[in-house]
Amino acid sequence: MNMIFPQMAVQVLGGFGALLVTVLVLSSISSTLDSLLTGTATFLTEDIYHNMIDRKAESRKLTSVQRFIILGLGLLSIALAWFKVGTLGQILYFSGAFVCSMIWPIVYGLYDRKASAAAANWSMIVGTTAGVLTNLYISSFAGPIVAGFVSFVVFMIVSKAKPADFDWQQLRGTLDKA
Repeated sequence: MNMIFPQMAVQVLGGFGALLVTVLVLSSISSTLDSLLTGTATFLTEDIYHNMIDRKAESRKLTSVQRFIILGLGLLSIALAWFKVGTLGQILYFSGAFVCSMIWPIVYGLYDRKASAAAANWSMIVGTTAGVLTNLYISSFAGPIVAGFVSFVVFMIVSKAKPADFDWQQLRGTLDKA
């Protein structure tokens, strides 16, 4: 079923169609993976390193840490590919669980003053875990759905248990330092 478009492109456009489909698919995969790499590195740099390890780190130090994390994540990705832990399609299916578990923390983080860091972190951790396990044991198509649903439920529960009151002045102070 998922080969209809490539076969149609080859039939209509010949070798050029095959090249075009290949370039389109590789471009979309590269774009997705580079966004995941950058987003993950930013999360690890800001939320883990800056907030938990070195609160006084300056912008240059954070940039260096983020570059190191990107390099490490890139090497980890190469290792996973090298040892054939999974196909590129499988890796993308797993990334769907990661991405979908971040939807609710981002949406509520933007629009709800009571959204807390604890709710965001726990919902992403538990949602991603549920999505990855669903990918492994049930269906790769169900993984992102389960990740999003579990992330939402966990976010709501933790937000009620540990609400926050977002401080716009603190954000302005952080932006002024950057």
